Amino acid sequence: INSHIGKVFLNIGDVEKAEIFFSRAESFWGHKKIKFSISKAQIWINRGLIAFAKGDYTNSSAFSERAANEARLGHNDVARLDLGIDFDGASTVISNSINNAALSYLYKCDIEKALSLLENVLLENPIGSLRDPT
Repeated sequence: INSHIGKVFLNIGDVEKAEIFFSRAESFWGHKKIKFSISKAQIWINRGLIAFAKGDYTNSSAFSERAANEARLGHNDVARLDLGIDFDGASTVISNSINNAALSYLYKCDIEKALSLLENVLLENPIGSLRDPT
């Protein structure tokens, strides 16, 4: 919940309050000794969003790519458990994180890197990466 509240504050431009709620979320997950990488991915997403809001596009792209990598591990965690379920949430986190990273690279004027990331995520999972945002 804290992570979602932090995103609301980011949307209205209050970076300071967003950081407070993201910190609470990270602290909560830290106390729970995160076992699934998908939860770790959310921490990196939050850090990337704050970095982007502050104009730190280098860290924003790095954090966003790390979030995508953690989500890939999260997808593997669920597959390894063999619960007979498909974890579509990882695909969404991966594509959103790569989109965030690509946007950061665009702001850094590194168009080649941005395009490379987007092309690779499309090749990795075309159906999961192309979705209607509505």
